Amino acid sequence: MRYICENCKKEHNGLYGSGRFCSSKCARGFSTKEKRSLINEKVSKKRKENAHNDIEKICPACNKKYTIHWNKRYQQACSRKCAKTILRNNPEYINKLKTNAGGYREKGGRGKQGWYREIYCNSSWELAYVIYCYDHNIIIKRNKEGFKYRFDNNVYKFYPDFIINNEYIEIKGYLDNKNKEKINQFPNKIKIIDKKQIQPYLKYVKNKYGEDFIKLYENK
Repeated sequence: MRYICENCKKEHNGLYGSGRFCSSKCARGFSTKEKRSLINEKVSKKRKENAHNDIEKICPACNKKYTIHWNKRYQQACSRKCAKTILRNNPEYINKLKTNAGGYREKGGRGKQGWYREIYCNSSWELAYVIYCYDHNIIIKRNKEGFKYRFDNNVYKFYPDFIINNEYIEIKGYLDNKNKEKINQFPNKIKIIDKKQIQPYLKYVKNKYGEDFIKLYENK
């Protein structure tokens, strides 16, 4: 018996399914074609519904109009290329962004992050320190207040990690010139815990909870 695939119109042996198609790929493709008009209609309807959420802006780099969704309203250029042009040619704009940057952000670090009790930790070092404090009934809280400082004629904000008894705690493995300057300009009492000073806390936590103590992070 001669079989012709309804999708690709090629002759086949009829061994796949009921014989209407030569393969699962053609079967899926045919189904998609049948539903294409319905899919297009849904997409068109969705675009019309969201049209009022679009914002029209003019790119300061190329002076062309572009449209973005409202949730990207802070986007300042029509493309990455134009964004790079703006940043390259307007250092004062970069300073403005740095000066008006938002506050402390969870998941803002590059270490192994997560929640422990009511505190979000941005690294395993922070987690070890927080665990030690909880185990020894030391009241600790995450600092979310930023303090301005200047470096190389630019204005930045410094967010120390924690607060204990009105003393700020900053856990920092390495202090470069910029970090040293923000510490020097900090207006309050602050304690820096560096790579060497964090070791007793890491040792305590590893001895009590094991090397894989980051498993203590809670899912939230």
